[in-house]
Amino acid sequence: MKLSDKENRDLLRYNHVFPNNKEILQDYYDQIKAGIPSPKLNRDLIFDSLNVKEGLLGPYVEETGDEAIDKSNKESFERFNTMMRLSEPRYDIFRRKIPPNQSGMADYPDNFLGNLAYGLGTIEAGAFDALLNAAKGTSELAIGIPADVATGLIEDKTGLNVSTDVLGAIDENFPTLNTTGASEFIGVAGQYIGGWKIGEMLLKKSIGKKGRAYLEKKAKDHAENYPKISKISIPVFKYGAPAAIGEPIVATTGDRTLLQIAEKSGENIFGEKFFIPGVSDIPDFDDPNLTPKDRALKLLIQKGQFGKEAPFVVGGLSAGFEGLFKFATPYALKAGSIGKTYLGKSYDIAAKLITTEQRSKILGVPTGNYIGGSFVPSIIRGTNEGLSTIRKLPGLNRIPPVSEWKLYNSKVPVRIDGKINVDSGIQNAIGRIDALLRAIRTNEALTPAAKERQRRAIRQLEALKQSINRRFDVINNDISKIADSLTSGGKIVFRSGTNRTFEDGSMWAKTTFLDDFIKYLTDPNLKANQAFRLLDRSTRAQAAAIKRELLTLRRMFARAGLEKAGDDFIKGAGKDAYDYFTTTFRIVQQGEDFIADPKNYQNVVEMIKNLIRYQPKMLQHRKTLLEQNPKDDVSKLYEEHIEAIAVNRTRDLMRKGQADGQSAKQLIEETENVLRDIVGKNYSKIFQSKKLIKENERIPEVINKLFGKVDDPKVIISNTLSELADAVVNTKMYDDLYNMGVGKWVFDSPDGLLKATANRIGGPNTTPLEQINLKGYNHTGIANSLDGKWTVAAMKESIETNGGVLWTDRFLGGPFIKTYLALKSLSQVEKTVFSPTTQIRNVTSAATFALAAGHVGNGASLKEAMYFIFKDVFTKNGIYDDAVIAKKMNEYLEEGVINSNMVIKEIEFLVKDSLKGDPKIIDTAGLISHLYDTKAVSKLMDIYRAGDDLWKIYGYEYEKSLKTQAIKSLDDVVDYFRRVFNREFDADAYSKEVMSKFNPISKSHVISSEELLAPAIRQISSEVIKNVYPNYSYVPKLIQEMRRIPYGNFISFPAEMYRTQANLLRYGFKEMTSKNPLIRQQGARRIMGLSTALYLPFGAAELGKFMYQITNDQSDRFQRSFTPSWNQEGPIAFTGVERNDKGDVIVNYIPTSYQFPHVATTLAPFYKAMETMSTFEEAGYTGNQAFFNGVLQGIATVARPFASESILTAALLDVTTRGGKTAEGRPIYRKTDDFGDRFVKSVVHILKAVFTPGAVIQLDKFARASYNLFEKDRKDLIYTNQGEPFDFVTEFMSLFAGIREYTVNVNKSFEKYELRDFVATLADNRSEATGKYYKMNMTAGQIYDAFVEQNIDEYRTFSKFYETIEDAKTWGLSDEELRKMFRGRQGLSKGDMRIIDKQFNPSGIPSFDRKDRLNQIATDQGYENITEFLDRRRFNDIQRLFRDIPLQLPEETVREIIQAGGYEKYLELQKEKDDSTIINIDPTREEYEQQSAVDIPITQPQATAATPQVAPPVATGTTQGVTPTETALLSPTELAIRQRNRGTA
Repeated sequence: MKLSDKENRDLLRYNHVFPNNKEILQDYYDQIKAGIPSPKLNRDLIFDSLNVKEGLLGPYVEETGDEAIDKSNKESFERFNTMMRLSEPRYDIFRRKIPPNQSGMADYPDNFLGNLAYGLGTIEAGAFDALLNAAKGTSELAIGIPADVATGLIEDKTGLNVSTDVLGAIDENFPTLNTTGASEFIGVAGQYIGGWKIGEMLLKKSIGKKGRAYLEKKAKDHAENYPKISKISIPVFKYGAPAAIGEPIVATTGDRTLLQIAEKSGENIFGEKFFIPGVSDIPDFDDPNLTPKDRALKLLIQKGQFGKEAPFVVGGLSAGFEGLFKFATPYALKAGSIGKTYLGKSYDIAAKLITTEQRSKILGVPTGNYIGGSFVPSIIRGTNEGLSTIRKLPGLNRIPPVSEWKLYNSKVPVRIDGKINVDSGIQNAIGRIDALLRAIRTNEALTPAAKERQRRAIRQLEALKQSINRRFDVINNDISKIADSLTSGGKIVFRSGTNRTFEDGSMWAKTTFLDDFIKYLTDPNLKANQAFRLLDRSTRAQAAAIKRELLTLRRMFARAGLEKAGDDFIKGAGKDAYDYFTTTFRIVQQGEDFIADPKNYQNVVEMIKNLIRYQPKMLQHRKTLLEQNPKDDVSKLYEEHIEAIAVNRTRDLMRKGQADGQSAKQLIEETENVLRDIVGKNYSKIFQSKKLIKENERIPEVINKLFGKVDDPKVIISNTLSELADAVVNTKMYDDLYNMGVGKWVFDSPDGLLKATANRIGGPNTTPLEQINLKGYNHTGIANSLDGKWTVAAMKESIETNGGVLWTDRFLGGPFIKTYLALKSLSQVEKTVFSPTTQIRNVTSAATFALAAGHVGNGASLKEAMYFIFKDVFTKNGIYDDAVIAKKMNEYLEEGVINSNMVIKEIEFLVKDSLKGDPKIIDTAGLISHLYDTKAVSKLMDIYRAGDDLWKIYGYEYEKSLKTQAIKSLDDVVDYFRRVFNREFDADAYSKEVMSKFNPISKSHVISSEELLAPAIRQISSEVIKNVYPNYSYVPKLIQEMRRIPYGNFISFPAEMYRTQANLLRYGFKEMTSKNPLIRQQGARRIMGLSTALYLPFGAAELGKFMYQITNDQSDRFQRSFTPSWNQEGPIAFTGVERNDKGDVIVNYIPTSYQFPHVATTLAPFYKAMETMSTFEEAGYTGNQAFFNGVLQGIATVARPFASESILTAALLDVTTRGGKTAEGRPIYRKTDDFGDRFVKSVVHILKAVFTPGAVIQLDKFARASYNLFEKDRKDLIYTNQGEPFDFVTEFMSLFAGIREYTVNVNKSFEKYELRDFVATLADNRSEATGKYYKMNMTAGQIYDAFVEQNIDEYRTFSKFYETIEDAKTWGLSDEELRKMFRGRQGLSKGDMRIIDKQFNPSGIPSFDRKDRLNQIATDQGYENITEFLDRRRFNDIQRLFRDIPLQLPEETVREIIQAGGYEKYLELQKEKDDSTIINIDPTREEYEQQSAVDIPITQPQATAATPQVAPPVATGTTQGVTPTETALLSPTELAIRQRNRGTA
């Protein structure tokens, strides 16, 4: 019997475990021979064979008296236990010394979990091998060499036989592993990386701090004096010195240097020039003439060889890689810059040609009388003027301008004095239309200017918060270092002036530093170097900057008229200021969204109960209860009364904390008032006596926990300053909103709108107004300018809520919704932020935004943008935060250029939604906080955000450079706002604001035109970037609502792509109407940029087809049948076509949709529609039918991002409603699986599909490709689903460049996927049809009809799959190859191969067996035999009719063929119609009816089974009202039923 590889491995393993117990192996072998699917070791047999007994402490081997047998049994039982403890694969690796790829790991299943386990096992083996080798090398150096040399020298001097062979003992007894491929690579790399770290540690310890400082100074001097040499020498020393120390330590007798390996292979990889004498000499440690001492000295010399080579190899290669990176980066940027420059120059020339309004010369070249582009601006202007004239026509002028539609709503009364008023009806209709438009407008209910002002306020607060956080990152890093050094040094920190000591440095950081920082902030005379002596100078600068922010806010308070509030906020010293700056609560931050921990809530209730239980008034109430109930125990009533009071008091505290405009300071004061009301004025002493508060505390700890007190100094101070900034910024925002809206959409009285529109042509606006109700922060007068004013309802809501509320907010309290949103956000993070490939694509694809906006050429520096982003994300040591970068990053934040990544923002809002309310299914708040608050996740999200910000910074700087050249006065600014943004710019108010900012600097300062225009240019540039690059702040309400439903993934991105591309066209055409030639050219650049971005992927696809001689038909067929659905909505670029050694066709291609999002969203619907039309036309459909289906498919493609199932929803539906199948039909579990197996497989599917990070999947593929790279004999390669080995270059490019090249083996893909899906679909069709036959009360006619419908369904399946066959033939598959794949395929019959020749194989006839269900139906209907009920010949006739029909005919045609009695008869009838079709120009009514008659098909799908009826006899030969086919197939009784139903009986 031939054994499988797994069975061989198992038997060899068990033979190693039980070498003297063959009966155990024989039993296992017998199970294999018997065909048992999963043979197992027989535990009872093992215990009997080894004489194992059950003891009190567990199984043990009982002695037999035979010493040899007992020893063998004990050793076998120990090996058995070890195998069970380690697992069989690990036993193979660690005990039997089997290479990982030949161990039990080779039997892991070829799926995600199996591959993950294989990869982890390989890493474990490699890491363990590295550890063993490093330990062995260290033992040889520290123990073996000294011992053997010392004893050898003693023997040489004294003649005593004392020499030892410790090295031999180490070599013989030290544990080793047998690794190959990837595990061997990991082992060697780990061994020497560990050595490098040992060398680095020893180097640092040996030279100390002073030594390091000396070397750093020397290196700096060297770099200044010898800049070229230092670029090589410093990295060589930096990386080579630790290697020179560490590598000799970990190297073993079996290791060889690179030069020794090279010499052995016959090549000196470094060349003669770099030959190092002695390094390549290979010692022979196995020489029998060597004494232990000589062997030890040879090993010492060999270890020295590693030390000699290390500086050149490790240091040189490291310096080379570092130098290559530094060398290549500027050149790569330079190459991109050159391409960008030339493309920009071509744009410049084309833009001038398109937009010039001169007719003589361009660029000095005579052009004749007319210039091709000279009429473009005039045409656009003329079109706009024409539209404007149309809008002024009588009748149309009664419709209000679109800009005023926001002032109407459905509350406008349609009837006035009982009669319908036309103007009011128009206003009411406009109000209803505007209500719909609000859902898709980016400015929702407000005007564009007002909404932008709201966004600007939000950005200013965000900029301040991020600025403070960046500074705190620097401070925290320095504090952490100090805290770590204090803790690791075992020092106890004593806080002078207090009785506190801290043994933990982190506790010192939270307390001591916070105390010092608050004193520093509140004492105007205290300097940073006095307050923070332990901190570095650069770190103290960050603290000083935070204090300056505070002082600036103080001045802004005074300027905003909030002097009293400012004084209340900021006091020079004292308890109030300390409490204010050291206290913040989550309840204040979250307001009504805050949910208290039930445990903390109950603790406060219990505290209040204990406080009031024995108060006189409570005891009086108890006395009253006793008087009222003299015979009862009133204890329960008394406790209920106390409980009710305590609960009410606790609720009162919660209401105060959640109140709008509440501050931490005010909440403390109000809490004190509540406590005084409970226990009296001296509550503080009472609470101290009960040990509820300490001497300097104001409220008890249980209430701090109830309110969610925050302890992090960074959060505390950041929130404190944010509260101050909120007051200042919102005051200015409300003032600006009032000034821009007064008399237009903000009114001082409820009839203000009616009066303002009294003279309008269409009648006054009768929309009722509502009063604005605002409260300022801390109940100050911040919102006085708007509070109490009047506006329409929608605007009121938007102003009061700073953006409006969402309709779906009402559902966020539900636990299921909240849990779902939390898991949805987690699934989206896993597939984007945690995916290296997606991180890279986020950067590369965002480059097309710059291209589409026309931002190419010399206008901004991408290198500088990269510099800002890199410093902001990765450098937190204080050095980065110089004035220029800090100023720039604040500018970008305030202008809204950065921090608006679509993916990150959508995830953040999903997280915020999931934190509202109180989830019951999963602790959502805990899950989210644990995940998103970690440093690693935060950093990954920062990196993802930075990839988007990089190009926005570049685009913003580019736009500024263009606008600086074009805009020379405020009149230009006014014109640009009016013409392009379609809104007014208040130049006077702007000038005053700019001048007010310069006045504090110097009253005598004269503002230059550049200083005056700079903020306006920044505003214009940022406005353009926010509207032509995707920006989450502009996502409309409808998309925000849809974000919360179970459909769609990252739906905000495609929505933004549509908006930004529309804006590119709108801005481009509007700019081209400008009188300023530079503005016109910028408009033309936008149109050309968008056109280029849309064309590039098609150009790449055409280039690939040209290079590999692929026709358009071949390309379309390949993409339709052999690419996944996500690669079918955009062009693909072919990168290779060849036949392998087996004759299979191998096709390589790269999808373009990832790199060109404009095409993926905008052109994908058209691309898909055209492809669908082509497919339907090939299938024989008419032009109208093909067009209709193409349009439907295009619409579906548009809707797919919004209507398709989300990642989480799809996975849940797969394992529930879809019955264990994916949407593509791939099985997850089988119907025959028991509940436990289904549950496990479902959970695994959800975890893999939803919560497996992209990095795991991508690294798994990269690990497989790496394994293949290091596989020596190329026999044990790992293959993809396409049957091709994982390719290292492909996986490397995917992981590190974001570009995946797909490899398709057309032959194997057809056989493994396409043919499999055809078989599965056919099986489903036949299964469903069988169910239709077996319905109760089915008549014979209905069963025949069901058989016809089954064949039509199968015909449709055959026709669809024939397209795939044709596509495969186009790509080289022969008919014989196809037949070979069909033969023996389970689920297919020999007749099904007719499809290869474009012929249909009709379905088999239902079973007439007595045991079959049809026989039972016949019996139930009174028939003695099924042949009396059904006629087999009728089924045969139907089969015959279908058998001759060629595939790919429309369903209507198929039905007509059946009606005609067969394909040949149908062709004859068609020919007769063609020959005899004569249309009477003036027919009589009878002739007209004859010409218009349409035959009714014989079969229609039956929704339900009809009740059997007995028809009256019909005269033989009467066929009125039935077709010839019905006459041929139906019985006389059934014909009568048909005739009666049609009214022709």
